Amino acid sequence: MQLEIFTASCAFSSCHGNSGGGAAGLDLTDGAAHAELIGVESTDAPGEILVVAGDSASSYLVKKCAATAGIVGEPMPDGAATGLDAERLALLKAWIDAGALDD
Repeated sequence: MQLEIFTASCAFSSCHGNSGGGAAGLDLTDGAAHAELIGVESTDAPGEILVVAGDSASSYLVKKCAATAGIVGEPMPDGAATGLDAERLALLKAWIDAGALDD
């Protein structure tokens, strides 16, 4: 998942690629992303969990990447008004539903 989604779409120095915390304090670089996402509350949307392992429908990251109505701020990745493309969004959901393993 790291290479397919986070490295390709998120882990840039201008976004979430800053070790020590990128945008919203979130570091999605290789080796950091898993711990930063699983079971962690969103800083932008208190009460929302970024990734609920096994439950993509409840994961705020999916809502942000799908440009779901009611999200706080802009959809992710930055500059993509409609969120992730359908293929990568499906990969993200499948990864989460399979338990969001550290891969």
